[in-house]
Amino acid sequence: MVDYTGPVVPPEPPEPTANQYFMFKLLDSFDSQRGQTGNSQGYFQISEFQLFEGNTQAVLSKLADSGNAPSGQDSSKLFDGSTSTKWCTNIYPYSSFSPIRAWFICKAGSPINVQSYKMATAEDTAQWYGRNPYSWEIYGSNTETTDPDSASWKLITKKIGDATMQAVNYTYYTFNV
Repeated sequence: MVDYTGPVVPPEPPEPTANQYFMFKLLDSFDSQRGQTGNSQGYFQISEFQLFEGNTQAVLSKLADSGNAPSGQDSSKLFDGSTSTKWCTNIYPYSSFSPIRAWFICKAGSPINVQSYKMATAEDTAQWYGRNPYSWEIYGSNTETTDPDSASWKLITKKIGDATMQAVNYTYYTFNV
């Protein structure tokens, strides 16, 4: 009997999965993570959202969102190529200090393996600095659904307590998966 004590080779990581449907879930905005509405007045906002596989940007379109947006500021604005428009949503409806979770679901023109993503601050972020995201999750699926609670969603990335986005207007921030 031979006793082999050679090096242990770790298993290969699983292959990344290309997805066509994506969901962004806000867990906390900069102010809500402190349990207050502060300067944000209970709102969360970003002006652009982009997904990338390598250097290739996915063409995204809105399928659904959590609502509570002022007129003309729904999540379709995230995909219009302009930092002068934004998705703004009330995460403290009716002056409640029990935040709702803001989310949007979008579709890519073709399936992609997300390796990075960008979010841009809005045109008035310097004035309303507490509205930037602080904690969030991004999910992928190959099943078309507008249900944020669908079992088809698989977590791609999660950021907790990320203060990368600053109180600067019209600024893109890149995040790696």
